[in-house]
Amino acid sequence: MTGLLSGKTAVITGAGSPGGIGRATARLFAAEGAACALTDIDEAGLEEAAAEMGPPHRTYVCDVADAASVKGTTADIAADLGRIDILVNNAGIVMGTPFDEISEDEFDSVLGVNLKGNFLMAQACLPAMRDGGGAIVVVAPEVMKSLNRPKIKILGAGEAPKHQMGGQVDLTYSGARWSGPAAFAEAGVTPKDIKYASIYDSFTITVLMLLEDLGFCPKGEGGRWVAEGHLRRGGRHPLNTDGGGLSSCHPGMRGIFLLIEATRQLRGQAGDVQVTDAKTALCCGSGGWLSAIGAVILGNQQP
Repeated sequence: MTGLLSGKTAVITGAGSPGGIGRATARLFAAEGAACALTDIDEAGLEEAAAEMGPPHRTYVCDVADAASVKGTTADIAADLGRIDILVNNAGIVMGTPFDEISEDEFDSVLGVNLKGNFLMAQACLPAMRDGGGAIVVVAPEVMKSLNRPKIKILGAGEAPKHQMGGQVDLTYSGARWSGPAAFAEAGVTPKDIKYASIYDSFTITVLMLLEDLGFCPKGEGGRWVAEGHLRRGGRHPLNTDGGGLSSCHPGMRGIFLLIEATRQLRGQAGDVQVTDAKTALCCGSGGWLSAIGAVILGNQQP
């Protein structure tokens, strides 16, 4: 196997039967590296599944047609396994009753599992799955004017490669030395004008390097500057209010979350972590071994 699902958590419903599709799916996913949460209404089947699969895989008794059961089960899975990346809505039932003899209760049971169950499981798993994905829609200015929502504008952007991943890596500076000034120049602002910053924190040193190379503080003084509290809420440049990659989530490609959190801040939609007077934001991401650095500056275009 290729390890395609390494680090992923998969929820598979209807996995109690040893000869069923759900169990077969769990075996395949496990072989590809996933941690599986097997659910079923059949307790005996799940006991057998637990004996077969073993750690880190877990089993949960769940009636997918019951909202309370689904909500409790998915909460337990997220707490036990830390995340939900994949949902396989496999649970289903059939009735052997001739069509003209099917009772209303039988009809409701089939729809409850086969239709309602899919809806309930997807709805319950979505919040945990949503933490691992995102999207940004960029439109032309004329389209933006017609939108009935807070408007955020790309003020400036810059990108710069520094070295090849296979070559000698000099960590005394990054490509932000070039991409940052380009973004600031196009936007017509300076680091002092930035009210919120989203900076990729692959490692703690990454943030310090990028802060210095972007011009927020002199080279070599990042540690002292951060210790002064400038990145806290209420500081000069609050940073990564969603928790960043070190404290929120890192699904493998973190960059989209930099833009999403900056947009939330500029729109005033960041809730308890909202930055006061957030009018301009900087997002800076790094790729490879700090080899390619991109910077973008966003602005709130409200009157």
